[in-house]
Amino acid sequence: MPLVSVYIPTLSRLELLKRALSSVLAQSMVDFEVIVVDDGSSDGTLEYLAEIGCINSKVKYISNSSGKHGACRSRNIAIHAASGKFVAGLDDDDYFHPNRLEILISNYKKEYGFVASNHLVIGAKV
Repeated sequence: MPLVSVYIPTLSRLELLKRALSSVLAQSMVDFEVIVVDDGSSDGTLEYLAEIGCINSKVKYISNSSGKHGACRSRNIAIHAASGKFVAGLDDDDYFHPNRLEILISNYKKEYGFVASNHLVIGAKV
C-alpha cells in the first residue's frame, strides 16, 4: 500500500492529542506517518511529542515556536512536510476508527481526486 501522511494540528490540548495520536498509531494498515504541528502549546505537548517521536519513528512533529499561527496554517505546514502519496487530516479532539486508513485507501481509484467517508457523532443529542 502507498504511504499515507496523517496530519494533526494541536494547541494546548495534550490529553485530547494523546487520544487522537493513539488512534492513528493503532491503524490496521502500517504504511503511514503522522505529522503533528504544535501551534505554541504551554501544557507539555512538545515534551510529549519529543518523547513519542523517539519511541515511534512514524511520529514527526513540528513546533510553531515563533508564535501561534492557527489551525489552518498548521495544517498547511504539515501537508508541506508530508512524504505520503496520500494525506489525511485529523483534529486533535477527534480520533480514527482502527481501520479508517485501510478503508479509505482500498476505496481509492486513480480517477478520483479524493476519498471521503461518513462520520460518527458520539454523545451528541440529535
